[in-house]
Amino acid sequence: MQGKRWTGSALLLTAMLLASACGGEAESTTTDAAGDELGSKPAVTVGMTGVRVGPIPAIGRGVGDALKDWFAMVNDQGGIDGREVVFEEIESEYAVPKAVEAYTKLKQDGAVAVIAMGTPLAAAIIPMSQADKIITINPGVGLVDSVDGNKYPYAMPATPTYAAQMSALTQWAVNDWEEKGESGAPKLACIGWDNPAGKEGCAAMDAAAEELDADAVASTFIPPAAVDAGPQVLEVKQADPDYILTGTGGKTPTLVVNGVRDAGLDVPLLTWHWGLSQDEIEAGGENAEGYMGSSMAKMPQSDPEALQMLRDWWEESGETPNPVADEVFYGQGLVIATMLAKALENASELAGDGEITGELLKAGYESIEDFDGYGVACPTTITEEDHGGVRAVNIYRVEDGAFVLVEDCIEGPKLDIEP
Repeated sequence: MQGKRWTGSALLLTAMLLASACGGEAESTTTDAAGDELGSKPAVTVGMTGVRVGPIPAIGRGVGDALKDWFAMVNDQGGIDGREVVFEEIESEYAVPKAVEAYTKLKQDGAVAVIAMGTPLAAAIIPMSQADKIITINPGVGLVDSVDGNKYPYAMPATPTYAAQMSALTQWAVNDWEEKGESGAPKLACIGWDNPAGKEGCAAMDAAAEELDADAVASTFIPPAAVDAGPQVLEVKQADPDYILTGTGGKTPTLVVNGVRDAGLDVPLLTWHWGLSQDEIEAGGENAEGYMGSSMAKMPQSDPEALQMLRDWWEESGETPNPVADEVFYGQGLVIATMLAKALENASELAGDGEITGELLKAGYESIEDFDGYGVACPTTITEEDHGGVRAVNIYRVEDGAFVLVEDCIEGPKLDIEP
C-alpha cells in the first residue's frame, strides 16, 4: 500500500528468504508493504494535460516531473495495493483545443482522473468530465465554484484556490500592518492577469480586504502576452498602496517585480503561488529581494518528507535524481501527486480486486482526512461537499537570493465569493 515504504534492501531480503524457503532461486518481483505484487490487481490510469510548451513551461516541467517521479517510485515499491499506476501526460501547450483533444485521448485510454493545469483548460474540461464521471483535478487555480462537490461532483481542486490564496495573502498583509504598529487601515492594490483567473484573484483580494477592514484602493490587469508592466504599475503607484498583491504567471511576474521596484515602490509585493519561482530571482536580481508569495507546498528548500522519500528511493534504487526536484514548482507537483496517490489508495480499498473507476476515485478523495501529503501540504480534509479540502497556504520570502518560509499554513477569512 502506498505510504508504507519498502526500501530496496528490504525487498531483496524478502526475495532471498522466499527463495531459501522454496529451495530455489529468487524470482524478481516487486511488492508493496502489504505483500501485494505489482500487477496482482488491475492497473489504473491517470493523465495530465501538459503545459511544458507555451506561456508557463516552468510550471509544466515542475508539476509534470513531480507526478512522473512520484508514481515511478510508487510502482517500484509495489504500486497501490499491487496496482500499477499508469501516468500519461499529453502536451496541450496551454491551449484549450489541444487540452480538449488530450482529455479525449486520455478518456479513450481509460483514465479515471485528468489533471488540468490552468484555469481555462479546467473550465473547458470540467463540464465534460462530469458527464463522463472522470475526476478533473484542477489544482491551485481559479474556478472557485469547483470546490463545491454538490455542483461539480467530479471536479477536485484538492488544493487552495486562487480565492483562498488571495484571502490568505490579504490576511498576512493585515497582520503585518498591525505588527508594525501602523495606524489606520492598510491600503492594498492588485495587479492581475487580464483573464478570468487574474480577475477572480483581484476580486478575492477586494472581498478579503472588506472582511478585514483594509482598503482595496486599486485593481489593474495586464495581458498575459504583455512585455511591459509599466501602465499597470503606474496605475497602482497613483493609488499609493501599502501592499501590492499580484495574480499572474509565466513571464509576467518578472515584469511586475522589476516594474514595481524600478518605479520606486518600496512596499511589500506578494503573489499567488504560480508567480513565485527561481525565474523571478534570476531575472529580477536585487529587485526580487523581499518578494513574497503563497505556496500550497512546502518548497524543496524546506525539505519536506515527501521529497526526502524520493531522494531515498533514488539512492536505494540507483535511479538518477531529478535536478528539477530543486525547483519550486516541483513541490507544488508533489502536493498534487501525494493527494492523488492517497485518493487512489482509498479507492483501491473500496474496489477490492476490481478496477478503480472514476466513481470510486471520487469516494477515495472524499475519504481524505487531515492528510498533509507527507509534510509537503497543509492538512487537507476533503468531503462530499468540499472538494477544496484546504484554504491555508505557506508564505515564502526571497532573502539573499533564496526562499525563506515566513508563515506556516496561514488562512484568510472565508469569502462571500467562495461556496
